[in-house]
Amino acid sequence: MRLLTDGKLEAAGFIQEDLAFRSPDDPNVLYDQGICYNEFHELDIAIDTLNRCVNIVPLYSNTYVALGVAYGRQGKLKEAAWFSPLSLRFT
Repeated sequence: MRLLTDGKLEAAGFIQEDLAFRSPDDPNVLYDQGICYNEFHELDIAIDTLNRCVNIVPLYSNTYVALGVAYGRQGKLKEAAWFSPLSLRFT
């Protein structure tokens, strides 16, 4: 995630792909990978990845925020708004 905050998207994406290959069911890896896809505007893949994270750890509040952002970027505001209260409920 540090690479993302430093604006090094390509390096972050490469590392996340490697981590996801090594730990495909780790919710932290799935969350970070979903964030990378979100930043790359690969929104359908971001949503799928983040939903996998939620299926493993339903109370992972940051994942709901990221899902809301992804749906918002797709212009699906109804879906985006649905995730905001969930993120607050699980914090």
